Order: sequence, then structure tokens, then C-alpha cells
Amino acid sequence: MKPRALQIMRVLDPERAAADLPAEEPLGAVLLSGPDDAPGR
Repeated sequence: MKPRALQIMRVLDPERAAADLPAEEPLGAVLLSGPDDAPGR
């Protein structure tokens, strides 16, 4: 999924977006970071 689409989905559907993230990636860090500086992307 494109980072921009994922960023939009985090806002519109946070539960589904969280389910698409790797379990070891802390959700807080993902939400605070931009689409280009998230680890492993």
C-alpha cells in the first residue's frame, strides 16, 4: 500500500490501519512520524 494512502487510512480507519502494521512496530512512533520516515518503509 502506498504510504500516502496508509497515512489517510490511519485517520479514517485507525483500527484497520493498525492491523496492517507489523506487530513489532510501535503504533505511537508510526502515528508521530511522516510517511517517508517510518522505519522499514
